Amino acid sequence: MMRRKRKSSGFTLVEIMIAMSLLAIGLLSLAAMQLTAMQYGSRGRHLTKAAAVAEARMEMLMRSRWTDLAPTAWTTAVVTNEVIQGASNLTEQAYSTSWQIADVDAGRTRSVDVRVQWTERGRPTREYVISGLRFNHEGL
Repeated sequence: MMRRKRKSSGFTLVEIMIAMSLLAIGLLSLAAMQLTAMQYGSRGRHLTKAAAVAEARMEMLMRSRWTDLAPTAWTTAVVTNEVIQGASNLTEQAYSTSWQIADVDAGRTRSVDVRVQWTERGRPTREYVISGLRFNHEGL
């Protein structure tokens, strides 16, 4: 009796299992990278917002009259909330802003420092500080 030789075409079960395992590892790695990218994206967004809050406060202080900028130690923090617009209007991040004003050259120049602080989950309190000089261009 003559046997016909079977052609071997296609993949074996072991080969398919190995290929699926490699695909699963690759997809899990990609998912982990996506989560990390999202975390860094939110951290960058918070830093950008803190810079904008500090810059707005600094501009307000620099536009103030010289007589309104009395030297002071760090002020009590003013809280600014970043709200996610939608049906619930949830607060995503709260920023605490404080500032101090000091005489550099009495009657001529004052330094203005603005500090914005915020907390992120799993990280210590973060802070963004900007400084500037205010000249008595009004001659008061």
